[in-house]
Amino acid sequence: AMDAPPRSELSHVMTIPDDDEPGERIVITGQVFETDGTTPAPGVLMYAYHTDINGIYRMDGGETGNGLRHGALRGWLITDDDGRYEIHTIQPQPYPSRREAAHIHITLKPPRGEEHWLDSILFEGDDLITNRERQDSAELGRFNRIIALEENGDGVLVGECNLRMRDDRRYRGR
Repeated sequence: AMDAPPRSELSHVMTIPDDDEPGERIVITGQVFETDGTTPAPGVLMYAYHTDINGIYRMDGGETGNGLRHGALRGWLITDDDGRYEIHTIQPQPYPSRREAAHIHITLKPPRGEEHWLDSILFEGDDLITNRERQDSAELGRFNRIIALEENGDGVLVGECNLRMRDDRRYRGR
């Protein structure tokens, strides 16, 4: 969140790559909820970043702030009044070492609170997803981070991932 654009310049839609970015187009939609898992969380600043089609955090030059570590494929949005969000991007690929599944990193920062990391969004069908990741994600119930992507009529892969604000008490000592 340290280098996010002003909130007034953001909407609930994030478009990460330029139109000429190589890769399969995906759209992830969902809703962010408070820690209770039922109350929508409006006005939450979401930061997302991921690898390119070669599995690297590519630099385009001129990156600043978190871009120096996270690369060029990153962006921000603000959840709408119902906590909804939409990310338009490309399908990330696993790191060249092929030791971790392809993923999208996500942080959330409520209007009055600290920024926190969530477990990464993973993609069903990726054979690099570990049994532990499947188990941890399944324990999240409807906030499961392993999402299925299905092609819509326009040739874009779409998926849904609802997110819950992190209860910091749950993460103490981890």
